Amino acid sequence: AEPASPDPSRMSAKDPYDLIFDSEALRAELRFAGTRCAQDNLLRDYRTGSMHFVRSGRAQLLMQGGRCLDIAEPTLVFFPRGCPHWVRAVDDAGFDLVCAFTSFGEAFERAVALALPEVLVIPLAKLQAIAGLLAVLFAEASSQAPGSRQVADRLCEVVLAYVTRHALQ
Repeated sequence: AEPASPDPSRMSAKDPYDLIFDSEALRAELRFAGTRCAQDNLLRDYRTGSMHFVRSGRAQLLMQGGRCLDIAEPTLVFFPRGCPHWVRAVDDAGFDLVCAFTSFGEAFERAVALALPEVLVIPLAKLQAIAGLLAVLFAEASSQAPGSRQVADRLCEVVLAYVTRHALQ
């Protein structure tokens, strides 16, 4: 039997979002999952993009020039490019955090990433469309099961694609 011919209705001009979802365009690597207490995050000079999911508790995000953002609800803080910053606890109760380093492929960087703002701050309540995905990401991030870090990395990449699309729209 001959292979089926491609469906002509699906063969249209490239969708501009093909660049976002290209397998080489987005990378994410889980770096931390746990509770931060009264101590500051020691990493401050991020060389790549980063995503910080404040899952619970209260935190402060401090950026260059003394800018400070209070985080009082579950929130995603996304820096598309490297940017000096740190996240610290507001009180002794600390906060629950999941962090990932992110990067974009060269073509994506030239075409899209530079159009994104320095930082995106999105309450997780506004990401209801991916609430299930976030629940699985957080479960994998804190799991000790074999391959959980690799699964968490892939899930972070899906979140990164979704947030990037959201920001560009």
